[in-house]
Amino acid sequence: MRTISAAQQAILDAPGGRTVRLRVWVRDGGGTDRDLSTYAGTLVPGLNLVTSGQVKDDIDANGQTATFTFKRNVDGINLSPLMEASPLNRGFNPANSYAPLIDLHRHVKAEVALVPMDVEPQSGDWINLFEGTIDTVKIADGDGSITIECSDLSGDIRDTFIELERVYGYALGDGLHEASEPTGVFIWAPNVEYDSNDWVIPSEANQNTFAYQNQNVGSDTSLPNEPVWPTTPGDDVVDGVLSNLDWVNCGTTLVTRTTAVETIIQQLLDDNLGAGAVTLNCPVSPGFLLRMFQQSRDGLLSVLENLVLLFGWDLRYRYRSGSWQFTLQAVNRAPVAPDYTFSDPPFKWSAMDLKLEGIRTICDVWYSDPTDRDAAGNPKRKRERADVSGTSDLGKRWIELNEASLSPIDTSTEAFDLATNVVADLSQPKADAEAECAFFPFVEVQDFYRWPGDGLLHDQNFDAAVSGYVHELTADGKARTRIQVRGKPSSGYTKWHDRQAWNYTPPQIHRAQSLGLDRTDVSVQPIPGGAQIQIIPPTIGQGNQKDAPPPEYEFHTDVSPGFTPDLSTLQATGRSTLSAPHLKRPGKTYYGQVIPIRHNAEKIVRGLPVKEFSFTAGQAQAGHLSADPDLTRLPLNGSFETQLDTLEPPDHWTESAGTWGTDVTLVTGSATAVTGDSYLSFADTATSKQVDSDLFIVEPYNLYSISAWVQGNFLGDNNVCQIKWYDQNRNAIAGSEVTAGALGVPGGSWRHKRAAGFAPSNAHFGQVQIFQSAPGTAHGFLVDALEVRRLQLTGLLTWGNSAPSAAAVTHYMTPGGGAGATDGNERVLRKIGGEYTLAGLSVRARVASTHVTYAVTLRRNGNDSSLTATLAAGSTSQDDSTHAEVDSKQLGIALADELSIKIVSTIGAGPVAAQDLFVTVGLYQ
Repeated sequence: MRTISAAQQAILDAPGGRTVRLRVWVRDGGGTDRDLSTYAGTLVPGLNLVTSGQVKDDIDANGQTATFTFKRNVDGINLSPLMEASPLNRGFNPANSYAPLIDLHRHVKAEVALVPMDVEPQSGDWINLFEGTIDTVKIADGDGSITIECSDLSGDIRDTFIELERVYGYALGDGLHEASEPTGVFIWAPNVEYDSNDWVIPSEANQNTFAYQNQNVGSDTSLPNEPVWPTTPGDDVVDGVLSNLDWVNCGTTLVTRTTAVETIIQQLLDDNLGAGAVTLNCPVSPGFLLRMFQQSRDGLLSVLENLVLLFGWDLRYRYRSGSWQFTLQAVNRAPVAPDYTFSDPPFKWSAMDLKLEGIRTICDVWYSDPTDRDAAGNPKRKRERADVSGTSDLGKRWIELNEASLSPIDTSTEAFDLATNVVADLSQPKADAEAECAFFPFVEVQDFYRWPGDGLLHDQNFDAAVSGYVHELTADGKARTRIQVRGKPSSGYTKWHDRQAWNYTPPQIHRAQSLGLDRTDVSVQPIPGGAQIQIIPPTIGQGNQKDAPPPEYEFHTDVSPGFTPDLSTLQATGRSTLSAPHLKRPGKTYYGQVIPIRHNAEKIVRGLPVKEFSFTAGQAQAGHLSADPDLTRLPLNGSFETQLDTLEPPDHWTESAGTWGTDVTLVTGSATAVTGDSYLSFADTATSKQVDSDLFIVEPYNLYSISAWVQGNFLGDNNVCQIKWYDQNRNAIAGSEVTAGALGVPGGSWRHKRAAGFAPSNAHFGQVQIFQSAPGTAHGFLVDALEVRRLQLTGLLTWGNSAPSAAAVTHYMTPGGGAGATDGNERVLRKIGGEYTLAGLSVRARVASTHVTYAVTLRRNGNDSSLTATLAAGSTSQDDSTHAEVDSKQLGIALADELSIKIVSTIGAGPVAAQDLFVTVGLYQ
C-alpha cells in the first residue's frame, strides 16, 4: 500500500469532511509540463480545462490505465490537436511553430490534493496519482469535450518487441567481467551488425566454453562465414570486420550456471529499451534462479510477466520513494494483519456475490527434468500437484499447466511452488465484492484491508484483498473510489486460466511401451533408393482423449540393428505415411524405428519407439524413367521434352538472364519440332536473355562438338550457342568457349549449326549456354535438339627421332606408330571415306627438349593445309601436357582425299634428346 502520512490520515479521519482537487499535466513538444487546470488562464483567467478523470488497476492488468476529459474549445482556446491556429498548440505565441499539446505518446501526470473543506491545497498537498503516456485521443465527442486514454509508464515496455534473440543467464567465469556484463549474449550469425561491447558466443555447431566481446568503436557486420574462435587468453577473433573481439573465458559448466531472475529482467530491459531507460526496483530478491536460455522474439512486457508468474510475484509500476518505479515484489498470500482498516461507514457494498466459476482447487504442473533423461537423451516429463480440495467445500476443481521443455521450471520444488501459487490464487473468486467509499488514493492491488461489520451484509469484520480499484474524480471536487476485493492477495486470476493446457496430453514415459505402440502395425514398401512406411496405430482408450494415438510420428533408419534414434537417423516426420528415399543404397538392408511425438505448446514430447523392423532399399525400375528425354545424350534433356514445373524452364535447364515465360518460353505439342514435340522460343524482345544447361562432366584435352537446330530472323553475333568450360571448383574458364557461330542464319526453316573444339587442360565440367546479349532491336529465334559429343579420334600415331640434325629437317609421320622416317618421303596417313569435317589438330611432346622446335602441319593430297601447330623450344615438362593445338578449322574432306602429317624440326645449340611426339587429328560428320 502507498504510504499515508500523519497529516493525510488526519484529513481522512476529520469529521468536518474533505475535498479533492484534480490537476492534469501534459508535456508539450518542447518538453515542458503544462497544467491544464491553469495553463489556459494565460488568456482566460481562472479557466480550468479539466472536467473529469478516472484511474484504475487490476491484478490481471499490466498496470494502471487512466482516462481524462477536458473542455475542447473555450473562447478560441482549442485543445484539438488538429487546430494549428490554437494558442494551446503554439505555446501562446503565434510566432511559434505548430506543435499540438494533446498528441499521441505525450507524457501525462495526474495529481490530486486531499484537503479539508474550503481549504486551498498547498504545494506539499499534491499526491501523484498517475503517470504515463497518451494511447488514444478522442476529439469529436458530442458534448464539446476531448478525451484522452492513457497507460502508465509500462506502456513503452508493453509496446516494445524483442527484435534480437540473445542468450541470458550466461555467467562469465573469469572473475573479471560479471559486473560489466549487463546485457544478453548473442549467438553468432552471419551478416549481422554487432554494436560496440556486444557479447557473442559461437554458433551451436562451433560452441565452446568462451564468450567474445566486440571492442571496436561503433558497430560492425559479421561476414558470411563463421570465424575460427580462439581459445587462448588474449587472442583476438579475426572475422574480417570484427577483428577486435576481446576473448573472455566463460568457464566449462555453462549449463549449470544460474542467474537471479531480477538480474535477467534488468538485462532484458537494458537490451531492448536502452541501458538505464528503466531501472528495476526489487527491494527483496525472490531467490529464483534461471539457467542459461535463449530469449525468442516476443513482446517485452509479456516476456517479463511470464518470467514473474513462474514464481508467483508481481511486476508493475508502483509509487515508491517519491517516484513511480517498475517494482518486483512478493505477493503476501497469507497475510496476518490488514494493511489498512476502514472506519465505520461512509462506505457501502455495491456488490457482494459468491461465484463458483473460475475456482480451482487442484493444479498439476508438467515440467522437464534435465537431470533425468530417457534412452533417447531427452529430459523426462514429470508432474507436481498442489491439492487443497480436501480442505475445501468446493470439491475437486482441476487446472493443468504445461511448462515447455526449456522452461526455467525444471525441478520438482519449482514445479510444486508454481502449482501451490496457482491454487492459492484460484481457490477463491477473483472479485466477489466491491466496496464504494470516499476517495482513497493510497490503494494498490494486492493490499489487504479490513471493513467493520455494517449490520446489513456482515456483522463481523470483513477482511479481503484488493484485486482491482477505480478512482473517479471531477473538477468540482467530487471523488470516490470503488475497490474490488477477494479473500486473499493474488498475483492474477485470468493470467492463470490463460495458461491452462487445454489440449495437453501427458506423456506415458514410464510405461514399458508408449501408448500401446508395441501393438502398432508398420507396413513397409520399398521405393527407389529407400522405403515408404504406412503406420496403422492400435485402437486404444475408447473415448479417452489422453490415450488417443499420437497425431505424428518420426521415421528413423540406420545401417545397424539396435541403434539409438537421434537427429542423424531421422528421415521424415508425418502422420501416417512416411518415406525415407535419401542416400539409401538399392538392395542393401536397413533398420527402422518409428517414434510417436506430440506437440505440446512450445515443445515436442517423444514417446518410446516401436519395435525395430528391417527393410531392403528398393531399386529404380525401367518404368520409373520417362521415355521422352534421351538420357544417353549431353546435355540432359537437350531436346526440352520434360518440364515438371511449368513455371520454370525445362528440367535440367535454368534461366540466368531475362524472365522465364516472357523472354523465353517452352513450346510443346508442336508438329514442327526437329525432335520430339518441344523446343525453346526466344521472344521478339530487346532484352538480354540466357538459358543454361546443368553442368556435365568432360575430360581435358578431348575434342568436343556442339550442334543445334535453329530457326528465325536473328540479330547477328548477339545470338550465341556455345559450350562453356568449368574447372574442378566449378569456376568458369574464360576465353575458351566452343561457339557454334552466331545464330544469324535468317529464314523460316530449321537450320543445323555446329562447332567443335578441345576442352582446356583444366576443364572438368561443361555447360551449354544459349543467349542473346544486349540486343539492339527485337529478334526472336527457336532452338531445338541441342547435343554435345566427345568426338572419336582418327588414331594416336607416333613419330620418333633419336638423332635429329642441326639443320631444319622435314619428316613425315609413320601411320600406326614406329620410328619416324628421315628420308623425307611423304607417307599417306589415311584415306577417308565419306564427307567429314576436320575439327582440329593436337600435338603433344612426351619428353620436351630445350633446344628443338617442332612445326607440325596436316597435308591434304600433297599440299599443306591451314592446320599447323608449333611446339616451341624451351619446354621442360616431363609428361604429355606440353602441347599445341589448332582447332575448329572445319576443313572439308572429300571421299578420295589423302592425308599426311609433316613435321619440321629446328635444332638449336645444346644437347638434343630423342623425342616422342603424339599427333591427334579429330574428324566429325
